[in-house]
Amino acid sequence: MVTQPQKLPDYIINTALRLFYNADENHPHKEVYLDSMETIYSCIRDNDFLSLYFLLRLLYVTDKSRASKQKVYPLLEANLEKLEKSLLPLLQHPSVRKLPNALAAAPIPEQGEAMAALFLNLGNLINDFPKANRPTNKSQQTISLAPEQGEAMAALFLNLGKLINDFPKAKRATNIEIAIQCQEIALTRFTRQSFPEYWANCNNDLGISYLFRIQGEKGENIEKAIHFFQNALEVHTVLLNLPKLTHE
Repeated sequence: MVTQPQKLPDYIINTALRLFYNADENHPHKEVYLDSMETIYSCIRDNDFLSLYFLLRLLYVTDKSRASKQKVYPLLEANLEKLEKSLLPLLQHPSVRKLPNALAAAPIPEQGEAMAALFLNLGNLINDFPKANRPTNKSQQTISLAPEQGEAMAALFLNLGKLINDFPKAKRATNIEIAIQCQEIALTRFTRQSFPEYWANCNNDLGISYLFRIQGEKGENIEKAIHFFQNALEVHTVLLNLPKLTHE
């Protein structure tokens, strides 16, 4: 039985704030940075910690395992309720969608990893995740992480979207919606001009997600899939056979 979380004491909140609120006063993106960190603080303050911790732990494990299904899937399987009920609304939160750009604005290179490590350690005090059987799906290709922390965070969201999209234990429709959110978050950082290869990867993955999307109107989903595949083809000459995607 999982112990219900207690309201976190002030010293833990203050420890988090010392990490988050140290942006350079003159940094051009300070407001974006602090806005995203305020969201994290609010989750702690309002005792909505476990949903955010689950996302950060997913990103942490995805990073440390190089997006290994053998490492990430047991975590997903052990948290199916959070995956199906909590993760999608959190990924849709405007400030969470700013995290890659916010971390890119942070003045400390290790900020992203320090943040994830902090929540990982705090989470271990609150929630004991059960072990789960390891799925045996074929590994899916992922992209290499960019060296800068903002790009690394965006790449993590893209890799996490790939893993969740192929996760067999949860509802397929939910998996696809979560994957789309992850891919869209990655696309906020990977622009066509600055990161053409990653931008193409994001568009290709979004095309696949919309092609197999269950929610929404089928014709609109296919049109969006074609749009994203055509975007990807601006960078990659061959990704998928686009003529097969046309519809009446």
